[in-house]
Amino acid sequence: MTETAQACPPQHGDETALYLEHADRLFRAVRSAVDASNETVEDACQHAWAQFLRYQPDREHVVAWLRLTATRRVWALAARERHDLSLDVPIGDDGTGGTLTDLVPGTSIEIQLDAREALRSLAALRPTHRYAMSRRVAGLSYREIEAEGGLSYTQVNRHLAGASAALRRR
Repeated sequence: MTETAQACPPQHGDETALYLEHADRLFRAVRSAVDASNETVEDACQHAWAQFLRYQPDREHVVAWLRLTATRRVWALAARERHDLSLDVPIGDDGTGGTLTDLVPGTSIEIQLDAREALRSLAALRPTHRYAMSRRVAGLSYREIEAEGGLSYTQVNRHLAGASAALRRR
C-alpha cells in the first residue's frame, strides 16, 4: 500500500441492520430537505451509504452523518446538472419541431408573457429574497451568490428558501 492510500477502517458487522433500519428514513429526510428529483435523492442516498461503508463513522451520530453526506451530494449533483443544461433539446414528439434555441425571446408571445409574469413574481418578493432568487435564476451557485452579496452560505439558503415559499404561495 502506498503512503497516500489510506486503509478503510474495519466494518463493525452492523451495516446491513443499519441500512435496513435507516434507508427509507434517510431518503424521506433528504427528499424533504432539498428540491431535487427522486432519482437524484436516491443517487445521493446511495452515495452516502457507500461513503458510510468506506469511512465507518461514529455509530452514535450515523443518521445525521448520512443525512449531511447525502444532502451535500444532492447539492453537488444539482450543480453539475445545472451546468450541463442545454437549449439544444428537440421540440416535439418526433423531433421535427426544432430546438429550444430556436425559441429566442421575441419570437414567441408565450415566452414573452411567461417572462413578464416571472418578473412580476420577482418584483413582489422582499428585496433580500429578490436579490438571491434573481441571481439563482441567472445560474449562480449558492457560493457565487454568497461571494457577490457578502452573505453567508446560511443567509443565501434562508433567502432562497423564503423566496421559494413566497413564490409557491403566490
